[in-house]
Amino acid sequence: DIASYFDLEFPYVDAPNQANILITVAPLGGAGGVLADCQLVPCNIGPKNSVQMLMRADREENWIFDNTPSGLNIDWQRVFAHEFTHGLGLPHIQTPGSLMLPTYSTTIRTLQPGDIAALEQLGYKRRKATPPPAPPQPPTGESPLGPWGSKYIRAGQSYTAKKRAMVIEEL
Repeated sequence: DIASYFDLEFPYVDAPNQANILITVAPLGGAGGVLADCQLVPCNIGPKNSVQMLMRADREENWIFDNTPSGLNIDWQRVFAHEFTHGLGLPHIQTPGSLMLPTYSTTIRTLQPGDIAALEQLGYKRRKATPPPAPPQPPTGESPLGPWGSKYIRAGQSYTAKKRAMVIEEL
């Protein structure tokens, strides 16, 4: 979603130490507490960074990939987009309806106009062309999570997407 607005690319890599984004699971406060965090160091701020972005997700949460999470289920896309945007250098903002509000939202899943404007103020350049096409969907009957075959992320499992490098592992 973010790359559809800004000139950002994340090529596929095989090795976690070469990934732009390394995601781990760790105890961060238990279910209903801190959902995730993203390491934000001075050299990681701004559109020209080349350091590995380190994120942690709370291993006690019930992570799912679902546009309509309910109960104690936490949608990974919402949290990842929020934390990833922190990794780009954007703090929490108070613009109503923003992805970067300091609380989890069950209705906001992608960048909103206030988030886009704030990233532009940080120096990220908007794409001039139309957004790239959506990634291909898995064949009928195949889970969008590939070999997991489930919508749930469990500690100790890892997943590397074909188009984006992402590794989830237990600390």
